Amino acid sequence: MQALTSCVCKVMERMINNRLVWYLERNKLITPTQSGFSKGRSTTDQLLRLETFIREGFIQKQHVTAIFFDLEKAYNTTWKYGTMKDLHDAGLRGRLPLFIAGFLSDRKFQVRVCGTYSKLCEQEMGVPQGSILSVTLFCLKINSIVKVVCPGVECSLYVDDFLICYRSKHIHIIERHLQRCLNKLQNWADTNGFKFSASKTVCMHCCHLRKLHPEPELLLNGTPIPVVEEVKFFGLIFDRKLSFLCHLRYLKNKCMKALNLIRVVAHTSWGADQHTLLHLYRALVRSKLDYRCIVYGSARNSYLRMLDPVQNDALLLYLGAYRTSPSPCLCVLANEPPLYIRCRKLSIEYCLKLSLCSRNPTYGSVFESKFKRFFDRKPNQIPPLGIRVEPDLQAVGYKKQDTLQYSFHADPPLLLKRPHINFSLHSSYQQVVSVLRLGLSRHCRQKCDIRAISDERLHSSSLKNWP
Repeated sequence: MQALTSCVCKVMERMINNRLVWYLERNKLITPTQSGFSKGRSTTDQLLRLETFIREGFIQKQHVTAIFFDLEKAYNTTWKYGTMKDLHDAGLRGRLPLFIAGFLSDRKFQVRVCGTYSKLCEQEMGVPQGSILSVTLFCLKINSIVKVVCPGVECSLYVDDFLICYRSKHIHIIERHLQRCLNKLQNWADTNGFKFSASKTVCMHCCHLRKLHPEPELLLNGTPIPVVEEVKFFGLIFDRKLSFLCHLRYLKNKCMKALNLIRVVAHTSWGADQHTLLHLYRALVRSKLDYRCIVYGSARNSYLRMLDPVQNDALLLYLGAYRTSPSPCLCVLANEPPLYIRCRKLSIEYCLKLSLCSRNPTYGSVFESKFKRFFDRKPNQIPPLGIRVEPDLQAVGYKKQDTLQYSFHADPPLLLKRPHINFSLHSSYQQVVSVLRLGLSRHCRQKCDIRAISDERLHSSSLKNWP
């Protein structure tokens, strides 16, 4: 259910949201595990933490089990009074909680079918979707889910996407820890008015052990959680062996469909020019290849090569070259790096950005790896991103002590000084326009004179050379 409000109300909501976010972040009331709609956070953080956790389990010859939760109608079932209680527990008093209480109360809706409206119904539960303030309120409400997770169980949270995982050499130990955690999560959901979807909540068991072993048997509210071979998490397909082969095949098919759109407008006689084709390639194809390449770039080189024909076909259409043209030549002429070099570049940029926020849980997974000596002993095992990117960071001269950590401003947004804006040019707008027009006319006149002189010289030289 979308909320339709006026522009003035949206501006007011944004002002209140900025002050609320500053208060929550400044006082560290939002758990560091929450990466949804926070400055300097993204879904890549959660994907990298999961990949690092699984690869560290592989190097220790352990079983890794991850449970991916799904909340049914998360925004529509948020408890209003529970949200106000969380604001009170956070220490908020005065006009801001009163505004939020009025924002959540007295909301009604009706349904239209073939021009006929139903009667007005009051919205007793939930926060309005489409509002700027609703996301912050929902994150505050679901913030307490991390506190019920058992010690030793890893978890990640991005708004309403929740994940827990555990690793051990014995399946029964994993079942005991995760089942205890599931019972606590179910009690938390019943207390706070949420409900986990039994059909969409799935479990995945990852390991490299060849001997026979049973699958984990876990129950959520008395219903067995299905164990799947692969799961799609934030647009990235994870498989049991963490080979990303399924995701690479899916990505190749998706890019080839986008490449067919470029073929339509790449006609030699009436098609688009090279500049337009390059923009289409970067927008339709390269953007899909770049999405989470930091994570799936850890796949085997033989698997990653299946994406090279996608870029080669796009560059052939862009340059109009022959099919037998070498791939390195195409990359040089198009000024486009190969995919593996671009993946390394994006990995370095992400790590440099991550180094600014040591409070991010992914910071420890990347810069404080505890299993580096295990991966050094077994070079055939694929290491996580922190170990893979370490030589590149040293090559660019990265030093941990030279990094300035990001921190919120000490003063709230309402006390910040207003920037000084010079409006003197606005008063003399007509003068500026007239000066620009005069300069443009002079430039055109000089260009026409130079062209006339050059034509006259050419004409005279042609007469002299006439037999």
